[in-house]
Amino acid sequence: MRFSVAKVKFPSLINSLLAILSAILLTLAFPDYDLWFLAWFALVPLFYAIEGEKESPVKSFVLGWIFGTCFFFASCSLYKNGNDDEAMLVLQRIIVSEPMSAEAFFLRGMINLRRGNLDESVAQLRTALFWDNRLINAHVALGKIYLQRGDCLQAKNYAASAIAIDAENQDAIGLVRQIERCGK
Repeated sequence: MRFSVAKVKFPSLINSLLAILSAILLTLAFPDYDLWFLAWFALVPLFYAIEGEKESPVKSFVLGWIFGTCFFFASCSLYKNGNDDEAMLVLQRIIVSEPMSAEAFFLRGMINLRRGNLDESVAQLRTALFWDNRLINAHVALGKIYLQRGDCLQAKNYAASAIAIDAENQDAIGLVRQIERCGK
């Protein structure tokens, strides 16, 4: 009985694979891969899959979610590989389509931090926390930024928030130890 309910709500395997294919093609259109021409038709498989599931708005939504999730993780891999410019482009597209994506704002904040743009990093990280106050890494990053700026009180507040989320988090514990030496 349970599987029949899932079958009603989820798109077919073929259409799901088409959504994933669209995400892969769009990712390959970024400058690192030098396949820019793929951008012209990368969304065709997604649109074809949605057309195949047009009788159910729920299935169409799930296809869009599959596409967006795959595309998001591709942008995460660009960030981890240090491809900041490409990652920022992908993250901007994600924010345009999903303006409440805390993870996208968090990654933009971390890229700006890596680039040394502290003010922009703070703005992006605060926006991430506005949408999801449980992002412990954003609290830790903000604490480190304020510690670097010499604002011990703000650093202490973000460290306390991080510890409140997870008292066992090693980055948060390390931040608390650094703050203990702040102003001495």
